Amino acid sequence: MLIPILTSIFVLVCDYYFYQTVHTLTHKKYPTFLSYFKKIHWILAGLTITLMWVNHFVLFEGSPFLLRRILKRYLFLMYSWKLILIFLLGIEDIKRIAIWLIYKPKTNTKTENETSTHSSKITRSEFLSKSALVMSAIPFGAMSFGILKGASDYQLHTVKLLLPNLPKAFHGLRIGQFSDVHVGSFISNTSISGGLELLLRQKTDMIFFTGDFVNFTTNEMKPYFELFKKVDAPLGVFSVLGNHDYGSYGKWKTQKAYEQNLLDMYALHGELGYDLLRDEHRFIKLDGEKLALIGVENWGIRKPHPRLGDIQKAYQGIESSPVKLLLSHDPSHWDYKVRPLCPDIDVMFAGHTHGMQCGIEWGDFQWSPIQYIYPQWAGLYQKENQKIYVNRGFGVSDIFPGRIAMPPEVTVFELLRK
Repeated sequence: MLIPILTSIFVLVCDYYFYQTVHTLTHKKYPTFLSYFKKIHWILAGLTITLMWVNHFVLFEGSPFLLRRILKRYLFLMYSWKLILIFLLGIEDIKRIAIWLIYKPKTNTKTENETSTHSSKITRSEFLSKSALVMSAIPFGAMSFGILKGASDYQLHTVKLLLPNLPKAFHGLRIGQFSDVHVGSFISNTSISGGLELLLRQKTDMIFFTGDFVNFTTNEMKPYFELFKKVDAPLGVFSVLGNHDYGSYGKWKTQKAYEQNLLDMYALHGELGYDLLRDEHRFIKLDGEKLALIGVENWGIRKPHPRLGDIQKAYQGIESSPVKLLLSHDPSHWDYKVRPLCPDIDVMFAGHTHGMQCGIEWGDFQWSPIQYIYPQWAGLYQKENQKIYVNRGFGVSDIFPGRIAMPPEVTVFELLRK
């Protein structure tokens, strides 16, 4: 109950400041426009609040709906940039209230706007309104592009992995990786098809999926099942679960419904033909030689992400393997558990961070706000003889359904002997 109330207040405050901005800039020269704008503006605000309440109480019963996805995109496009208006104009309002409380001007004292009515110079209010509008237009444009274009602009990353103990039979082996699909954030299968086609065109020997098929429930995969069933490779497709795949972010009527959702997720991987690794390992064999592939349940240092992965359990039985590859969704697992407990795991393949879906990558320079949370957040990292690769993600989160200068990623690795 608290969430829709707070969200409604947020919408009203945003729309109030936006209306005041438009009013300041148009009430003198364009009164007719302002009259029509006022009616349309507040009708849309009322409709937005109504849809949010419907979404909260009626629609959310397990699986997501198209209306929810469209509503979230609308909210991001129409309200996130208005925070700048609130910040700039709100500070000015606080300042005026403070001055009024301190000095308590007489009632016949003319206000700033009144004293400048007949002046040709721009008033302070008009200047602030124009400045706030211009400054807010920049993030509005960036987020619009990120949602409409950036989320489907798939980029291919190719990475050479030099492994000193790699058996000769595996020299030149090519592995594809995709991660963090979050199908519940898509509104059509067009962009998904483009990303999967890019992956399949690489004709890799193996494919890794490193978690987060869905946002809330396994049912989100139903419209896209046939697309992901096409993902195949000669040596197999191997997968692990991500923090969202357990259903712990959804609302469930009963514990049994929650447990059934997780069983459905396990079954989904099998029906797709993916070999789901749950704290276990496989040996990949070529020409009489082998390497070990390990996969664990999600393990994340930050709550509420599940801490279920048991790397020691998965590791048992592969001690003698010359090369050990690990699939683990959350990159924080590497520093906190993998490296201390299993210092001979050669490469860990992860996802989870999405590169925060925004950042700067220019040549060797990388920056994103997510780096202050996750030291390994995008690309290849190495400490001593161990490596980790963090995939930037295939899809977008349920919170922000776009990407700004951090395109969705398909990765191809080539294993090489030193």
